[in-house]
Amino acid sequence: MQVQRTLSVEDRVFTLSDLIRIAKVFERQIVLAKKAKHHFHAAFEVGFNDGTSLSSESADVLSEEALARPAKPMGISFTFFNHEYRMQRYLSFTVSHGSLPVSIVWNRATIKGGEKTWVDEQFLRLKEAIDASEPQKAWPKQHPRLLHCTLIGGFVAIVMLMLRVFDLIVSLAGVELQPVKGTDPLRDVVGSFLPVLAGGLLFLLGTMAAFWIGDKILAMWPCIELDIGPEHLKLEKRRRAILRTVLVGVGLSVLANLIWIIVRWSV
Repeated sequence: MQVQRTLSVEDRVFTLSDLIRIAKVFERQIVLAKKAKHHFHAAFEVGFNDGTSLSSESADVLSEEALARPAKPMGISFTFFNHEYRMQRYLSFTVSHGSLPVSIVWNRATIKGGEKTWVDEQFLRLKEAIDASEPQKAWPKQHPRLLHCTLIGGFVAIVMLMLRVFDLIVSLAGVELQPVKGTDPLRDVVGSFLPVLAGGLLFLLGTMAAFWIGDKILAMWPCIELDIGPEHLKLEKRRRAILRTVLVGVGLSVLANLIWIIVRWSV
């Protein structure tokens, strides 16, 4: 009777050393099958974003030289199948770079065979090798609501800072702005509510922008990140570096608003 165990893989960052460590579980089975002179099949494959792939019967595809090509690695697949009738041992490990949900095909490890002891042993070996990789646990990914609230607050802080800078420029220029009053009372009432309406519209636009930007930020920490290949093709890492610069700017805007409030209250 065939026994099968499956391990879902998600929220992980796999470097080249991580993948080599996982591949060693498969290589060990290859060595044992060769020693026993069993008929087996093994494949180690790397898929790229230009539609090409690199495949071999050994893990030599997992090298800096093999991955140094003008295309980003997007998928990893390791398989081993021992065709010995009484064993029928099968191992597979597949992951796909990105934020796609875990499915039947991608982002999982599968162990199947006629011996429960062997299946359990290989399951533990693969689980230990996978768990040794870095978890994808950045705070935006763990707290998406807090991220969106922070972005909304940052947008409001930037708008307030811009208004205060405008007010400061007007004050330094010696210009005194007076509301224009007409003879129509309805016009005066509408005019008094315009700042409130403008503020509400800005808040609504800021909230929509915050959720859109928040989703883009969360995509910088994909469910599966393959940290392999040329550095200039690792878009998520580059975008996270840009994000840190933007967050510094937002933080300075908030700090400038606090300083402004303190100065105004102390005068």
